[in-house]
Amino acid sequence: MYTNHVEKDEQKKTPVSPEQTNHEPRLVKPEDESYGELMMRFTAHPVKPKYWFEEFGDHWTCSCGQINKGEICTNCGLERDLLRKLFILHKPSSETGAAGEEPDAAGDTDNTVTLNIPRQPDEPSFAAEDSGGDEPVRSNTRLVIGVIIVATLLLLATGAFLYFVLLPEMQEQDAAKRDSVRISLTENLPVATAPLPSAQRKSYISAGDMLCDKGKYQRSLTYYNKAVDLKDDESVQQKILDAKYGYVQAHQDDGEDYFETYLNELVQAHYDGAQSIYNRYYAWDVTIVANNLENDFSTDMKNVNRNDTVYFHTTLTGGAPGESIRLYYQITWPDGTSETKDVDSSFHAGSHFSSRFQYAMPLFAKPGKLTFEIYDKDSHDLLGSDSIKLKK
Repeated sequence: MYTNHVEKDEQKKTPVSPEQTNHEPRLVKPEDESYGELMMRFTAHPVKPKYWFEEFGDHWTCSCGQINKGEICTNCGLERDLLRKLFILHKPSSETGAAGEEPDAAGDTDNTVTLNIPRQPDEPSFAAEDSGGDEPVRSNTRLVIGVIIVATLLLLATGAFLYFVLLPEMQEQDAAKRDSVRISLTENLPVATAPLPSAQRKSYISAGDMLCDKGKYQRSLTYYNKAVDLKDDESVQQKILDAKYGYVQAHQDDGEDYFETYLNELVQAHYDGAQSIYNRYYAWDVTIVANNLENDFSTDMKNVNRNDTVYFHTTLTGGAPGESIRLYYQITWPDGTSETKDVDSSFHAGSHFSSRFQYAMPLFAKPGKLTFEIYDKDSHDLLGSDSIKLKK
């Protein structure tokens, strides 16, 4: 039988792979992918702290178990003053009256907590001598009941403390950690433990601010809009405009995605700086090609014979969607004389037209540079120019 037992025990042993290695534990950090999920799980199912906050002169014990000297825990980063406020519980009085009697209002205000720990068998007893009978049994029973009640209350208070007190205070100390945790909790906690709408709204705004500061304007708008859904006010609307302006500034060179939509909204809201970006983005531009070819809008020549007919081919780009423009041009001949003429009709982006010029008597005309300039008829802004040299 002894041999059989040994064989059974050996069969139960799990073989150890030679490749098996031990991994050292490490702290989960906010930048870890699993950080938000872990915080959500721990907050949804709170447990009481393993250690209690206590002070010993200059030294103190954090709720994480670390012994510190200073104002911030070197292990978890919690503040000594914060823990002092959160762990203010009155010491149980050793001279209480009947069960359920309220403690004296002017009693002990010490910030530490004294727990009634059952005496170990080898420890001396400092209690008064028993008078006999069942008094020791009743005292032990009351002690056990008291410990159970205290443990239950501590468990409930710790759960509320972790979610409603400690978590918000930790979030105020570290903005990035605060927002990632609160966003995860707000969106994933069951309805029974979800924060009030005001707390949700505050977490959404904090998340939007954090993302906006990092230049993630489009994502920040998602959280600002969630805050507006809970309660709309001017402060959040201003944050939305600020985020849209940040997005417009970042994309004014490429004009992608929501650029034009946000730009138009900012102009309509008279947001400072939006109109100048609008004017630059929708500015009219022209491409001018000079040659002696009637229908060629691509071949740009530097010089032609003075006997040739010169064409300036103009193509328009820019302008706001659906916008049109009226134009006029000025031509300057080699002898310095110039003339101005309106271009018939209005033009849109993509329109093109040609202007033709020729000496009436080329044989006696002066060679030199012929210059063509095109202007916005309403603003008189010069849109573009080109020139070509007339040779003998």
